[in-house]
Amino acid sequence: MNSIWYTLLKRRLIVLILLAFSTLTFFIFSLGHKPASAHVADTTYTYLPIISYNPLPEPPQFFANVSLPGALCPNDIAVNEHSGIVYVANSYSNDVSILQNDAFVHNVTIGKLPTDIAPIPNSDRTYITHLTDTAGVNQIAIFDKTALVARAPDYFEPHDIIYNPVNGYVYVTDLNSAVRVINGTSVVADVLLSGAGWIRSIEVDPLTGLVYAASWEKGIVYVIDGTTLINQFQAGWGTMEIALEPNSGYFYLAHSDPNQTYTQNISVFHRNNYTVTPIYTGDKSIDVATDPIFGLAYATNNKNNTVTVLSGRSVVRTVSVGDNPRAVTVDPSTGYAFVGNHDSNTVTIFRNGEVISTQEAGRQPYAIAVNSQTNEVYVANRTWRIVCDDLGRCDPKCDDYTATVTILR
Repeated sequence: MNSIWYTLLKRRLIVLILLAFSTLTFFIFSLGHKPASAHVADTTYTYLPIISYNPLPEPPQFFANVSLPGALCPNDIAVNEHSGIVYVANSYSNDVSILQNDAFVHNVTIGKLPTDIAPIPNSDRTYITHLTDTAGVNQIAIFDKTALVARAPDYFEPHDIIYNPVNGYVYVTDLNSAVRVINGTSVVADVLLSGAGWIRSIEVDPLTGLVYAASWEKGIVYVIDGTTLINQFQAGWGTMEIALEPNSGYFYLAHSDPNQTYTQNISVFHRNNYTVTPIYTGDKSIDVATDPIFGLAYATNNKNNTVTVLSGRSVVRTVSVGDNPRAVTVDPSTGYAFVGNHDSNTVTIFRNGEVISTQEAGRQPYAIAVNSQTNEVYVANRTWRIVCDDLGRCDPKCDDYTATVTILR
């Protein structure tokens, strides 16, 4: 009996010793072979977590100047990012130059003094306004890719045009105190702004769908909800452009003609507060554009050869650039801002409020467009001069040089 008990005890001890040894071996092995992590390296092979990396594109550089045969004095340019077609409005040849795959296709006559271009997002349609024409010809041209396919009725003298992504309507400012609302080719309504004078610039808030139209003559901003005027307030005089930074909700106005009452060259207000902050950084401002990546705005002060960088209601800095800076455009996908220096034939490139490059352009860069899908930049070069007679009467002369579009990529 004792021998049997002793044998069983011996076997249990052996099993316990083996179990203890196995557990100790596993523990020691585990200490020496920890899983790879971003903080502890266990062998010569370190396994780090996969991190998505999207490098910032290099600043675009000069690629080419594309000639526009027959085009006289380009004054606006835009890209339809859905079709990739580039449209150039030529104010003194009364036509639109079409570029496809960075090459000139043809000119399409639309009417006298083309003024503004509005590509429709996610569509091949593009609307273009022109100021005057013969009786019976509607002054809003509608393109589908490279072809003029339809027209929409004008009110009197259509100027700027913009698409509202909230309701799908197109809004057209008019120099006869009105904003026309269009759906496709049909007039939805005319928002009459009694005594407003020249309604030039216009902006849409994509968050609320509200439309903001500015009177150049009276210095008033009108707020439109759908087809109804819901508010108005005094801003600065001679508003040339209005731009919204959609993330912060700040609107910026560039004033080309400050007067004794409203002397500021830039005004700022917020979508939730129409109190206007006047800003004084130059004699006058011609254009303004916003950067949704860094929350900045850029305003060109052409008489002072400077660009003012703003954040909210504050000036970040005012920077010297080339001679007579006019157009400014921002690529919303990269944060690069492009300023055309009319008299220096250059484009100054900013990012996060700092100058990072200057590129050559054609003769007298006047308008700039960006394709945010490809990050290509298109600069319409005015190529004009002012000619005066013995009586001091002056007119632009546009046919000394061939108009061009500079491409940066």
